[in-house]
Amino acid sequence: EGHPHIVDLIKSKEIQFIINIPTDVVTRDDAFEIRMAALQYNVPYMTTTTAAIEGLKGLREMQNQEISIYPVESKDVTV
Repeated sequence: EGHPHIVDLIKSKEIQFIINIPTDVVTRDDAFEIRMAALQYNVPYMTTTTAAIEGLKGLREMQNQEISIYPVESKDVTV
């Protein structure tokens, strides 16, 4: 309700991680709009406390490691 609301904050990159646990029809309707914005702006979105805890553990673990990026080799495929 009103502005700025969560979708505005997602678009302005003020939100980096979302834990949203809908509890009724109204919050489920809001959750759809929030989820779509999270997908569009690449913001991690969790809908259960278990997923949120595991996601945060993964982020913490990633902070302690160097990340390597490798190109995916494409093979010529004949159909």
